[in-house]
Amino acid sequence: MKLMKPEPMRSTCEETSRSLILKIPGNKPIFLKLFLTVMLVAFCSLNVLALRGPKGPPWPVLLFIAVLATAFLVFLIHVWFGRERVEITDRSLTHWFEPIPWRRRGYDLGHVRRLRASATLRVSNDLYHSGALAFDYGARPIRIGTGIDEAEAAMLIDVISRRFPQLAPATR
Repeated sequence: MKLMKPEPMRSTCEETSRSLILKIPGNKPIFLKLFLTVMLVAFCSLNVLALRGPKGPPWPVLLFIAVLATAFLVFLIHVWFGRERVEITDRSLTHWFEPIPWRRRGYDLGHVRRLRASATLRVSNDLYHSGALAFDYGARPIRIGTGIDEAEAAMLIDVISRRFPQLAPATR
């Protein structure tokens, strides 16, 4: 019988003199990536064909289509190349998405409690409440790490706990 090799972590951890940086890859299905790419190409092609003519469309229509195409392109870049980044320093935990860093959120490390691995909620459409790495911040649970599962989240907690013992789970 051939034994299976254990899966390595897909996330990377980088230690600097003042912080620990976690890079968590995205986990989007290839069908979604291809579907959105085809939709963007179809949207742009159909608009170019529809707008051809001797007089051309009014400028508000062109502006609306340009804004819509740009937003769709930014979303497509996030789907194909997006990943989460978490930076933990002695004072804060900062979470954002790359390569386009929207919704950068920082948390005071003194208020971060019960860092834990939890089952991923795949039914949630909110990227900020569906990750496998969770902690309590005040009266609200925060979830990060949408591209990993519970086992990899537990491995990341071990790495975090070695560098920041105050974040180690109480059941150690």
